[in-house]
Amino acid sequence: MGFIVDKNADREIFENLDRLKIKYIKSTELSNVHNSTSTHPDMQIFFVNSYKAIVSPDCFNYYREFLPKNVELIKGTKTPADTYPEDIPYNVAGLDGVAVANAEFTDDEIRKNIEIINVRQGYAKCSLCITGDKSVITEDKGTAKILYENGFNVCEITSGEVELEGYDNGFIGGASGYDGEKIYFAGDITSHKDYQKIKEFVDKEIVCLKSGKLKDIGTLTFFGD
Repeated sequence: MGFIVDKNADREIFENLDRLKIKYIKSTELSNVHNSTSTHPDMQIFFVNSYKAIVSPDCFNYYREFLPKNVELIKGTKTPADTYPEDIPYNVAGLDGVAVANAEFTDDEIRKNIEIINVRQGYAKCSLCITGDKSVITEDKGTAKILYENGFNVCEITSGEVELEGYDNGFIGGASGYDGEKIYFAGDITSHKDYQKIKEFVDKEIVCLKSGKLKDIGTLTFFGD
């Protein structure tokens, strides 16, 4: 098991993953996206489950080479472009056998392979820190409301606490990863103004992979082997 990690993530993150003996694959780059999110895994690939993923056509060969052979890889129909909403076809959160996404702009192959809970937030995966099968942390009030209505446990937190290069702020989901047992953060979660609230909500071990403020690196994206 391991993570796909933004190839431009801080060196400290890779050093800590090595120290913890956690396998990882560095992301590739989207050919038609020309900003800091072009190397974000959650813009490139969506895992239906740990062993089945749908990937942007221009990243397919790369991930077929580096992901374990027992991970079924399906080539998506859409190649992300530089502007919203053409950049979000794979920015989808998998939760308890369903996907959370803005369905209108989600890739057709994802729509074929998993039931979708539709939300307005285009950066659905970025905005959701998964903490369990039916448990998330988010800054997005609209998404939180819909997930509440669908029986999920939701911790709503303050926005503006996560860094993202080239933008005013990033998202908590993009600064995190979940392997089914532990929650990993790209930054020191205690630096978040809602840390106490988060600590009380989360019932799993938290691992901080770098010092300083949380940084949106496009999700530490989990895969099986």
